[in-house]
Amino acid sequence: MTTAELDALPSGTIIYLPTDWEVQTWLLDGRVKNRDYYTLTHPPDDDGIISNKRPVYLHALDLLIATQTELEAWKIVLEGLEKRRLWVCKKIVTL
Repeated sequence: MTTAELDALPSGTIIYLPTDWEVQTWLLDGRVKNRDYYTLTHPPDDDGIISNKRPVYLHALDLLIATQTELEAWKIVLEGLEKRRLWVCKKIVTL
């Protein structure tokens, strides 16, 4: 997401951040004043309890791959895993 897209989201919006093999779910609290960092918090679990209330600060560059839908985030993870699988297969063939 671009900084303009992130700035347009209201506080408390759920965003999904794909990693190498999973999707992290975060609540976006907003931009840190006069910085390119955003405050994120852990979302509540199924019982509505927030087990970790410490905020996390991520740079806008770390959030470029963030999405607003979980399905889209999982597709990004799958694409990355497919690229990795192809790379490993090429390595195996050359050995």
